[in-house]
Amino acid sequence: MLGMGRRREARERDHHGRGRLLGGDGDNLDTVDLGTGLTVVSFATGYGSSCAILDDGDETTPYTTKCWGKGDDGALGYGDAVTRGDGQYEMGNYLPSVDLGTSLHATSIDVGDAFACAILNDGQVKCWGTGMDGRTGLGKSGATGDEAGEMGDQLEPVELFMPEPTLDQPCDLPAEGEALSQETLDSSSSYVGNKTSTDMTPDSCGAVAYVDETNNLVRFGIFHKGKWSTEVVYEYLGMDNRVKDVSLTIDDGGAPHIAISDSDSAGSSSLYYATKVDGDWSNLELHEFSQDSIANSIEVDNDGNLYIVFQGYDTFLSDLRGDLYARTCSSAQYASTKCVCRRLGHFAGRLRS
Repeated sequence: MLGMGRRREARERDHHGRGRLLGGDGDNLDTVDLGTGLTVVSFATGYGSSCAILDDGDETTPYTTKCWGKGDDGALGYGDAVTRGDGQYEMGNYLPSVDLGTSLHATSIDVGDAFACAILNDGQVKCWGTGMDGRTGLGKSGATGDEAGEMGDQLEPVELFMPEPTLDQPCDLPAEGEALSQETLDSSSSYVGNKTSTDMTPDSCGAVAYVDETNNLVRFGIFHKGKWSTEVVYEYLGMDNRVKDVSLTIDDGGAPHIAISDSDSAGSSSLYYATKVDGDWSNLELHEFSQDSIANSIEVDNDGNLYIVFQGYDTFLSDLRGDLYARTCSSAQYASTKCVCRRLGHFAGRLRS
């Protein structure tokens, strides 16, 4: 097997003391010894390391997984960072199996740059190695599998489903133990999700408001009956416009409320409020102010009153000035106008510096 695009050249000395290349590839290339009585079921190679799922021929015993090559950042999954396969007594029966947990074994495996991921017999996914750029999906950038006590039952599966506390809720009953209908909520561009805000519905289902910067959109996504659905909430126009922040809250009746801060290159900023009216999204510009927007937050209290707090800043004579703004819409106003009618009722409030 040739690793990382190079092969180790075996040389012998002739009677003039010069080295010459012995053989080459093909019939002269030895097979990799992975252990007595083991055959390869599946195999993957990455940048500097390889892994194989092996079968011992006994239907009563599970498959085993072995990895070899560069062990940096725990890429091999042996609880250390040791490279294996470049010295004697490291392969064959000397090469241990990767511990993936009690009664768990890999059914499929893939290897990347200093990390590996396996689909297990229970349908879960476990990854180990470097967490740089989120490669292992474990919510950290550090390595996993390079220290004792990080593999086996201690290695958490990658969370591809809704968090456990919601699994017994009505919105998740049809999806329990099954994969979601979409691999990702939204992959329409590489700039999706730079700004996000999440909340739970009264049925304990997840909801998220997020920004798609490539397509100049604010979207709303909700998980219900085993799948995500998304809708466009707001489209901001102009090449130099940019959404700076988005926040989401959901009231006791399940209605979503979203606050959106955007600004342009001239420093002019606006705040928008969006909600659903008769099943369609409607929004209202609450305030246009000369400061650059930083952040916003929207909340609803137990009486159904809405509150939006947002912050802006500017520079005056080289001094940085920040102001905090607040707007409210009462439950009575929302009942009659949904807080988006420009004539009859909307958010009110005063600036506080």
